[in-house]
Amino acid sequence: VELKDLFFKYGFGVEIFGGSPTTEATLRQKILRPIKKIVVSLDLMPKTMAGKQLLKKLVFGNLVAMPAEIAFDTAEYQGPVPIPGEHPDRTHKVIFCAATLD
Repeated sequence: VELKDLFFKYGFGVEIFGGSPTTEATLRQKILRPIKKIVVSLDLMPKTMAGKQLLKKLVFGNLVAMPAEIAFDTAEYQGPVPIPGEHPDRTHKVIFCAATLD
């Protein structure tokens, strides 16, 4: 909402899109999200990347290396969907904003 208002204030037309719906979370993700929120709110998250990597390894197992190239069949593509920008969106993990100067 704030991003849309800021762009609009300076004369931009704004379209807001959402990606990665939170409704498609696995059971494991639904369990771990509140735990992560508690860890962050209690300031228990490691400060270093090495510490975060160790914590992820303990919780999720061995980390998978990012491939050098991603093929079209690596995962099903789900494009961003238009969402209204009048209210905070709590149903997407990622928010995209397309601003054009009018």
